[in-house]
Amino acid sequence: MERGGGELEKTNLVFTIRLREGKLREGFYNPYFMRCDRKRGHRTGGLSMARELPKRSEVKEEYTWDVSAMYASKTAWEADLKEVDAIVSDLAKLEGSVMASAEKLLAALELGARAEQKIDLAFNYAERLFDQDQKNTEHQAMSQKMYGVMTDYQSRTAFVVPEILAADKATLAQYFAENKELELYRGLVDEILRTKEHVLSSEMEKLVAMTGEMAQTPEQVYSIINNADLIYPEIEDENGEKVRLSHGNFVPFEESGDRRVRKDAFEAFYSIYKQFAGTIAGLYNGQVKQQIFYAKARNYASTLEAAVDANNVPAKVYRNLVETVNANMDKMHRYVKLRKKCLGVDDDRGCSQKGFL
Repeated sequence: MERGGGELEKTNLVFTIRLREGKLREGFYNPYFMRCDRKRGHRTGGLSMARELPKRSEVKEEYTWDVSAMYASKTAWEADLKEVDAIVSDLAKLEGSVMASAEKLLAALELGARAEQKIDLAFNYAERLFDQDQKNTEHQAMSQKMYGVMTDYQSRTAFVVPEILAADKATLAQYFAENKELELYRGLVDEILRTKEHVLSSEMEKLVAMTGEMAQTPEQVYSIINNADLIYPEIEDENGEKVRLSHGNFVPFEESGDRRVRKDAFEAFYSIYKQFAGTIAGLYNGQVKQQIFYAKARNYASTLEAAVDANNVPAKVYRNLVETVNANMDKMHRYVKLRKKCLGVDDDRGCSQKGFL
């Protein structure tokens, strides 16, 4: 993925954000640090490494994400949210009549698709702004607002799926035969039918949907702590210069050709998490309980089954993957042993193993 600069941007995004100019160069490169030659494992020239991570406002524009491709301004974003509310209001008027005719079913599915397309774009926009700098309170508010919008949409339209499932298959088949435009949504309807045993009544679906915003608390709090509140220690780089660690430079330091730098970076970076081990464990416990609640509410035997069923994957596929990996760990052990020999090290720690061969 092409990555832009930002004070505290995530590195595990599922979205593709284009840069204002160009692509990442060969090897590791970002606006804060020199290019890292992956063959040699050392910096080879480029931008000077700053002692402190620069603020978002200090990063050159060509290294930042161009979110204007999604919305030209916050005003345009807000206008789309108003349109979402209008669409959802129209959809809500169909409650009790979704399966009254093929035309009503098509209208419900089309309105839902339009609302979700706009919500997805608006959410993406708000989250990318939030990722730029999670200390920015305006962007925090936009992110929080989107979770509210999604919860509102889900709760106000919770009747749609139960009403579709309440109809018999013959009626659905008849509607698809009457109106060919429904064919676009056949995959969606088939998926609704597949998950029938995990769908609740309209009233219960609305109640479960209303928990959505609250359920995001553990993840949101951890994200703020991890990407905004934590202040990481300083280490000495390969040239003996003091540099403060960050999410942006930790991996390059972990891949340094200098074993001492790798060791210092690893120990210093994770020392911060150790200080907040109790808090992080508490948030993780909340996340686990959230998943247990939803699995039980939807009649799944476990959180694993609930998770993989979202992609129509049997739990046995996951278990088979884990079993296969465990059964072949001897290959990994041989590989690590070979790396130790090539690198001239005598332990299996990450700081010893991550040097380039």
